[in-house]
Amino acid sequence: PPAGPAPGTAELPSVGSAGHFEGTCKPCAFVYTKGCENGLHCAFCHLCDAHEKKRRQKEKTMLRKLTGRPKQVGSPVVLAA
Repeated sequence: PPAGPAPGTAELPSVGSAGHFEGTCKPCAFVYTKGCENGLHCAFCHLCDAHEKKRRQKEKTMLRKLTGRPKQVGSPVVLAA
């Protein structure tokens, strides 16, 4: 028997939804707008509500302002000589 819900079911609509109930998922930006083309194979959560991505972005921005930490842009680019 499987350890959790089967992929493609209401409990696990995408593979990225696996961490939803632990709070470790990342919301899919497309599932509620134009529709997610990746469906079951999407690495992002399809269980989060429509405004979760924006809420998390605001929370992250507020935390950054409170701690005085600059926005992390990404890895520095190293140019080969």
